[in-house]
Amino acid sequence: MTTERDADPMAHETDGVQPADAIEEPMTAPTASAEADADVAEPAETTEPAEATEPAETAATIETAEEPTGAATSAEPADAGGAAETSVEAALDTADAEPAEAEPADAEPADAPEPEAAAEEPAAARPPAPARTVGRFIADALRAAGVRYAFTVPGESFLGLLDAFEGAGIRVIATRHEGAAAFMAEAHGQLTGRPAVALGTRAVGGANLAIGIHTARQDSTPMFVAVGQVERALLGRESFQEIDQVATLGGLAKWAAEPHAAAEIADTMAEAVRQALGGRPGPVLLSLPEDLLDEPIPDDTRSDTARPPALRATDDEIRAVIEFLASAQRPAILAGGGVLRARTSTELLRFAELLQVPIIAAWRRADVISNDHSLYLGMAGYGAAPTVQARLDAADALVVIGSRLNEATTFGYAMPRDGLISVKRQRMWSPFSAARFASTLPPYVFTNFASLSRSQ
Repeated sequence: MTTERDADPMAHETDGVQPADAIEEPMTAPTASAEADADVAEPAETTEPAEATEPAETAATIETAEEPTGAATSAEPADAGGAAETSVEAALDTADAEPAEAEPADAEPADAPEPEAAAEEPAAARPPAPARTVGRFIADALRAAGVRYAFTVPGESFLGLLDAFEGAGIRVIATRHEGAAAFMAEAHGQLTGRPAVALGTRAVGGANLAIGIHTARQDSTPMFVAVGQVERALLGRESFQEIDQVATLGGLAKWAAEPHAAAEIADTMAEAVRQALGGRPGPVLLSLPEDLLDEPIPDDTRSDTARPPALRATDDEIRAVIEFLASAQRPAILAGGGVLRARTSTELLRFAELLQVPIIAAWRRADVISNDHSLYLGMAGYGAAPTVQARLDAADALVVIGSRLNEATTFGYAMPRDGLISVKRQRMWSPFSAARFASTLPPYVFTNFASLSRSQ
C-alpha cells in the first residue's frame, strides 16, 4: 500500500528542520504540512522592516531561534514578532527617558564659579615670602663663584646653610666620612677647575676635613670649606665641641675667617672668593656660628664674588723671556700644574718648538705635554730618571711656568743651583691667570721666534 508519506519524496527529510529550498518546490497536494511551511515563511518577510529599527540584540535573537516543526512552528514567529515589537518600544522608551536623568548632572556647572571665588581669597591672604637669611646669602655667593656641588656628612651645626643649597642650585652629595667629602671636593676642583665646597660639623667634623684641606693646599686646588660653630653667645667658654677653628683648621688653608655679624658676611664672602680663586688657588675655611646662619639679612646686600680677571703679560716681559732663552747655551723650561689648569699645554709646546727648548715636567705633572715628544725630558721629583736632575743641574737658563718649586720638584731644594740664572715670573706665568701663550704674544713675537730658532 502506498501512503502519502511514501508518495512524497521529501517526506523523509521533514522529520527535523525543513530546508528553505524545499518551500520553493511545487507540491503535489495542499497538505497540512505545506500550509504550515507557508505560515513559517511569512514571518520572515514581516521581520525585514523591523530590522532597521530593532536593536541588534533583538534581531540576533530572532535569527538564531531554533525553527520547530508542525503547528508549533507557525505559532512561535508570531510570538517572536510581538516580543520584538515590545523590546523595541521598551528601548525607545528607555532612550527617551535617559536625557531626563542627565538633567541633574547638567545643572552642576552652574555652581562652578564658586571654587574660583574661594581660590581668590587665599591668594589675597597669602603670607609674605620669608626674609633672606645669612645661610642663603652664603649659598648664593658660592654659586656665583662657580660652586655646583657640596660634599658633606650632614650635621646640625650648619643646617641653615645646608637647607639653602637647594634654592641656590647647589647639589648636595652625602658621604660616610668628612675625610671622603674633602677629598671629593679637592678631586672635583682638580678635574674641572671649578671649586666645590666641603662641609662638616664643629670641631670633630672639621678635624676629619683637615687632611683634605691640606691636600688642596699642596695641590693648589680651589676649594671652599664650611664648618659649623657654636652659637655666638657661647663662644670663648669652652662649650661643647668648641675650638678655635680659624687658628687650628684655618692654619691648613690658604685663608680662614669667622664672621660674627650679618653685616660682615658680604665682605667675608668677597675675600673668600678672591683668596680661593686668585693668584695661586687654594682652600679657604669659613667657621660659621650656628645662630648666625638663620639670621635675616637685608635684601639689598651685595657681595663682589666675580672671578678675578686673568693677568696678561706685557710686550716687554715677553721680549725679556725670549731673549733670556735664546741667549742661553743649555736652556730648559720647567712646567707644572698651572699649565694644566690653564689648559695651555698646546701653546706651551708650540712655544718650545719655536725656540727648540726642552721641557721638564714638575713632580706629578708628567702629562703637561705628550711624553713621546722629542722635547720632553721627563718628570722631576720622586721616581724621576737620573738624567732629569742632571739636565736641570746643567741648565744655564731656566724658565719656570706654573710650578711653585716644591721640595720634590727641586730634589730637596737643591735647584736652582747657585749661580744659575732663572726667571720665575709669577705675574706672567701665574697658575691661575690662564694667560694663553698664543693670545698674549703679539704677531711680531712669533716672527722673532722663528728667526731666533734659525739662528741657534
